[in-house]
Amino acid sequence: MADYHGEAEGQRDLAARAAEWVDEIAKFLQSKAVSPLFWVARAIIFGLLGLALAVVAGVLAVDALVKLLDAYLFAGRVWITYFVIGGLALLLSLYAWRKMGKYRLVTGASA
Repeated sequence: MADYHGEAEGQRDLAARAAEWVDEIAKFLQSKAVSPLFWVARAIIFGLLGLALAVVAGVLAVDALVKLLDAYLFAGRVWITYFVIGGLALLLSLYAWRKMGKYRLVTGASA
């Protein structure tokens, strides 16, 4: 006489083991591949958002500076405001260029 009850129990046990195995593989893939990719995607998105906000803040700051200088310091002579802001930008660029000097030597690029 065949033991159908024991055979059905063995198939259920096999199905449960297969389900556990698939679940463990899914958890392993999530911890090794999906979670790091999710973290990288989040860092890229927040970095781009921060960069966009910094650009907007910089443009608004320069615009406010131009309007303040034009309205209160050099009334009606906006060319002086542009000259002053251009000079400040030039000085800032020269400072950055000077700080970059030792890194230019490392890469071998000439001025």
